[in-house]
Amino acid sequence: MRAADEFDEAAKYVAQHAPVAARRMAQRIMQRIRSLGKHPDSGGFVPEDPTGRYRQLIEGNYRIIFRRNKDAVVIASIFHAARQLRPDELP
Repeated sequence: MRAADEFDEAAKYVAQHAPVAARRMAQRIMQRIRSLGKHPDSGGFVPEDPTGRYRQLIEGNYRIIFRRNKDAVVIASIFHAARQLRPDELP
């Protein structure tokens, strides 16, 4: 549930200052996540990941970090791109 919690927190933070922008941001992020169902190898590799297992999509100022399992895509993290990602934060 970490990625879901991060997503909620980001939307709440933006909503404090710009509720309409927060809704649009949330819709765009969800649209990108849904696109992974058809295109699970989208995006680039995460530069901070030495294993090369994780990929990322960039949506606005947010990074959507994910990995592909046998039959599913697992969203590992969603966070503001200005924040530094440490490799130990990847599950």
